[in-house]
Amino acid sequence: MRNGLLLLILLNATLPGQEALVRVPGTSSTVTDPVTGIPVRFTLAPFLAGATEVTQAEYAELMGTNPSARKGEALPVTNVSWWNAIDYCNRLSRKEKRQPCYDLITGGLAPRCDGYRLLTDAEWSHAAGSAEESFSSDAGAEAA
Repeated sequence: MRNGLLLLILLNATLPGQEALVRVPGTSSTVTDPVTGIPVRFTLAPFLAGATEVTQAEYAELMGTNPSARKGEALPVTNVSWWNAIDYCNRLSRKEKRQPCYDLITGGLAPRCDGYRLLTDAEWSHAAGSAEESFSSDAGAEAA
């Protein structure tokens, strides 16, 4: 479980020259569900992710507030609800003249957007180098 919510952002479009984004190669793998014993095959397409977590300064610039308990402009923002995280993604998308990915009423994700969105558990784990770890019995539970 993560302490607070560290935001990592994924952009669904390729942007040449974006130093703040890192290209993560795609992957395919088969893992076995530890509860049912059923093998599951998954494929992740290549994606772009933030090279670092969103800083408190970046978050405060768009949101007008810094919810982090331990303050420092260059530190990752923490204590962000999932709703505030998707609002941040949409605001950043609009700032860069991209299509927001989230419906802020339902929390639904647009199927085809070119803006920023949160990484899925599988994308996060793959980017961190441990894809198998995201497939535990509580993989669908989001840390808040």
